[in-house]
Amino acid sequence: MKGVCWEALWDSVRVADVLSLSDHGVEWISQTPFGWQSGVNSPELLFRSNEERNQRRDTSLVEMATMARKKGIKTLLKPHIWITEANGKWRSDIDMNSPEEWDQWFERYEAFIMHYAQIAANHNFEGLCIGTELYIASTQHEQRWRDIIANIRKIYPGQLTYAANFYKEYEEIAFWDALDYIGIQGYFPLTQNEKPTLKELKKGWEPHVQKIKEVQARWDMPIVFTEIGYKSSTDSAISPWEWEKRGDDVDPKEICDTTQAICYQAVFEMFWKEEWIGGFFIWKWTPEIYRNPTETSTRRRRRGHSPLSFTPKQPAREIVKEWYVE
Repeated sequence: MKGVCWEALWDSVRVADVLSLSDHGVEWISQTPFGWQSGVNSPELLFRSNEERNQRRDTSLVEMATMARKKGIKTLLKPHIWITEANGKWRSDIDMNSPEEWDQWFERYEAFIMHYAQIAANHNFEGLCIGTELYIASTQHEQRWRDIIANIRKIYPGQLTYAANFYKEYEEIAFWDALDYIGIQGYFPLTQNEKPTLKELKKGWEPHVQKIKEVQARWDMPIVFTEIGYKSSTDSAISPWEWEKRGDDVDPKEICDTTQAICYQAVFEMFWKEEWIGGFFIWKWTPEIYRNPTETSTRRRRRGHSPLSFTPKQPAREIVKEWYVE
């Protein structure tokens, strides 16, 4: 699965953007619609708050998948939960205060994911990710997930996975056997140094590779990095999971782009030839930052396209192309 995590609103997509994916050897994209939860202890989960917006969002998912399919690119539908009042927490911290509240949460979550399973089934999406980084929910409620998976399979015939956090979650999930491959959000820390060398990064991968191999052998299933990515910054391999910093209105220095490219080179050299690797989804692929090079940095940041963002800059794009096209 030579994939990227696609980030673009339908009304900003051009055919040229999809052609660029093909030029870089991309064969899969993931698309990420959101459900919103007010806090980590709230059983409320909204994804139908505005029917017009809901319909527009669903339509855009289908139209993008259809356009991609015409170019031979498959789609993994990968819904996420967004915590609107996180207070320093993350969706991995979602935890209810009682069994009754867990009942409510799973009822709402199943409605949420079944909605997208139906879209995936109706429009022949090739893959569906049933959840992303829900550590407490995924590791403490195995049977709930097995029931959800069974209900999804009643209506959806495509490939299923779950996107587990790199920290502990992928090792502790007990329902991998009900899915088609093991999904890992691959933001493993690789070094404590800025501007690392390729040799240093590969050395940093070694303990993580060993743990991944152990999980893969335990379940005898392929591993797919449902997200893996690096900011264009000199510290991108220290804490890869951290959001990009919003800096001054300046272009990134060449060394930042070089560091990002080396991080990708290390990933491919460590994993590409492993028979148990099922693929990669690069976080993230945002076409606007290339299509509008004269756009002001302020406007770009408002869209989430910081010069230091996860979107691969030119050296990293060439690394991805080199391995994906091969």
